[in-house]
Amino acid sequence: MNIMSQTPFFSVIIPAYNAEHYLKECIDSVLKQTFKNFELIVINDGSTDSTELICQNYKVLSTQFQYYSQENQGQLIARMEGLKIAIGKYVLWLDSDDYWDSKLLETMYKYILCYQSDLIIFRYNIVNENGNFKEINPCAHSILYHYGSNKEFIQEIIKGFSGVIFCKCMKRVIAEAVDVKKIKDIKYGEDILHSLYVAKKCNKIISVPEALYYNRLNTFSVCQTPTLKQIYDSTSASDAICEFLKKENFAVDLLGMQVTHWWMNVLGLTTKNLNKNHMQLSNVLIKIRDSKSTVILNDLLWHTKLPLLKKIAFLIFKNKKMGLFIMLLAIYHNKSPK
Repeated sequence: MNIMSQTPFFSVIIPAYNAEHYLKECIDSVLKQTFKNFELIVINDGSTDSTELICQNYKVLSTQFQYYSQENQGQLIARMEGLKIAIGKYVLWLDSDDYWDSKLLETMYKYILCYQSDLIIFRYNIVNENGNFKEINPCAHSILYHYGSNKEFIQEIIKGFSGVIFCKCMKRVIAEAVDVKKIKDIKYGEDILHSLYVAKKCNKIISVPEALYYNRLNTFSVCQTPTLKQIYDSTSASDAICEFLKKENFAVDLLGMQVTHWWMNVLGLTTKNLNKNHMQLSNVLIKIRDSKSTVILNDLLWHTKLPLLKKIAFLIFKNKKMGLFIMLLAIYHNKSPK
């Protein structure tokens, strides 16, 4: 029987941009799934390498494979374009340089039959250049049930562990209910914001112990190279997350947790950019100084669990002493800003 003669239970969406290095392994890991009732949709997001040729070859080889191309609009838009095409009951997203265990869909199907969940979060492995991997647990517990406010899961998202979209299997109708216009302009941290809106729509969420996804640390990826723009973009994402938490009337402690996470991220990104031009780095920090996240952290600073030195660093930053702030970070990390 033709596998695609029945409506697919799963829709698997792969956004691909200049993905020639690992795309074949990625696609093969889906086509080799032990559970066969799925469709695979690849959205070429304006690639300039051999991504197009690779995908055209798979169109001939598999009836489950669908291929579409668009001008470069970013990963989020490519994901959502795939969602418009999808017809499966549940949807999963897979990054083009990652790959799956052959039993991922079979495992998801068993949990869906057992728990009838809206959203399943599964563990994943981070794979380094040498092929060694480390297991990551996106949630603090092995199996969780959440009804109503989903506060515990929201906490996990804000901590950064449950924010990534690739470790989630969700009902397509829930994915479609997310208003992408609210997050389409977020360039760094869009997964976290997307996960918050998904969680809001869910009545039952479960977290399962299997680690069946392999997330590659891709040396070809732009995301692996720290940039000044990431400082600004991460602040825009944090501001949007804070707006979500305030609008949904989540407790102040969650706001405090979010801006604490944001400030730790700013410190980390600033440290990674200390080799950049001093004036350029200072200008970026000045731009985010009046952000919503800065205002909220200023109000909640002494109620957060930030270490004292990081609180002092924030006060120096807040009071526009950017040169002093950069110099102290450089001394602390034994680096010299230019």
